[in-house]
Amino acid sequence: MYEIISKAAGWNAMFTKCIPGMLKKDSWSLADCAEAGEVGRKLSEAVEKCRKIGYPCPMAAAALQQFTFATLRDKQLTGLSRGDRYMWGGP
Repeated sequence: MYEIISKAAGWNAMFTKCIPGMLKKDSWSLADCAEAGEVGRKLSEAVEKCRKIGYPCPMAAAALQQFTFATLRDKQLTGLSRGDRYMWGGP
């Protein structure tokens, strides 16, 4: 199935980069995609640019949440205070 999809018209580079590793691990988590952090960073920049010009991009924002959660897979909370839970260093 992978060969059919990766050679079809309209294929996606992320598919050919991430799926082989996921198939080897028999895992279907975005967190197992080595490029997830980089894609998330680029997507974050695009969403921020859209926000600055007032252009709605709800699908990109939803995708960004998934990439953000993927990078948090091995992280642990150190406490239950709001500051400990806030990802980017505090409000």
